[in-house]
Amino acid sequence: MQRSKPSKRTSATMLTSSDATTTRARARGRKPRKLSQINAAELIASCMAEGMSLRTIFMQKKLVDRLPDRRTFYRWLAANAEVAKLFDVGLMLRAEFYAEEIVAIADDGLNDTYYDEEKGRIVVDFDNIQRSKLRVQARQWIAARMLPKKYGDRVTSEISGPDSGPIAVKNDNAPVALEALDVFEARLAALIGVPLETQISSSASPKPHDT
Repeated sequence: MQRSKPSKRTSATMLTSSDATTTRARARGRKPRKLSQINAAELIASCMAEGMSLRTIFMQKKLVDRLPDRRTFYRWLAANAEVAKLFDVGLMLRAEFYAEEIVAIADDGLNDTYYDEEKGRIVVDFDNIQRSKLRVQARQWIAARMLPKKYGDRVTSEISGPDSGPIAVKNDNAPVALEALDVFEARLAALIGVPLETQISSSASPKPHDT
């Protein structure tokens, strides 16, 4: 059985000024300078926005001479708030990239079928369909955890007052309840012939002890 091989998909790589700097330095026989913490974090975030993982970024030959090693970058994340902020931006952008890829993968049915020369007809490639399903689910999982409010399955409701302040509780029935209590006290006093205030004061006063 002969079948056409599916086309290999490659990750899009963004051309940056760092690439050009590295190329010029190597052409002159010099080692490129390492980027500063902020510039390195910006470069890493831009690569993450193209869907690249940290493992892939630090394996790029054109970036190795410009970036620190992974352990050093992790130390920067723990010590530098600005680097950590840029890294968080990269995570969010990568989640958005994966979310956009979900639609592209789901719409791509190019390799879902192929012509089987032995059978003389077009057959369905269920293995390719399952692989595409796995790719979609992996990206859904990552996007849902990186941006849970936007792509998560769990729905939460948050209730707050004006300008995200506390909720003010207002009971519009309070005057009605007080009026009903006054009516009840008046009826009770009419039944027993003694005002309610007098009964309360009498019951509250101590009784003399028998001698």
